[in-house]
Amino acid sequence: MTPNGHENLRLSLSTIADEGDIQFAVEVWRLAKLTNKMLSKIDLDEQRKYVGQLDWFNKKASDFFQRKGISFANFQAGMPFDAGMPLNPINISSFNAEDDLYIEQLLEPVILCEGKVVRRGAAILGKK
Repeated sequence: MTPNGHENLRLSLSTIADEGDIQFAVEVWRLAKLTNKMLSKIDLDEQRKYVGQLDWFNKKASDFFQRKGISFANFQAGMPFDAGMPLNPINISSFNAEDDLYIEQLLEPVILCEGKVVRRGAAILGKK
């Protein structure tokens, strides 16, 4: 610890997620989604060239998010939709209250910080 106490302050601030960290998490999620989609469209030999680099990036991002207490809620396409979910369904007006709905496509992830929702996700819904 330094005589003026700045080291302790710096350490405690570095573990607090701010809005920039949360926005970064959304962008990393989007990049991962896009990259996986692109990788699925190329042949296996080409995929092998990029998987190691992608794994390294994902590990570094995961370590950063873990230090900040940031995680992603596990909502996926195909899951039943419930009005209590921390999701903003962009097409909810297309359905009736009694419709049996599911998540057709997740557009933005639900972000948690230390287990609490700090950013709602966005989804397109479908009717079963």
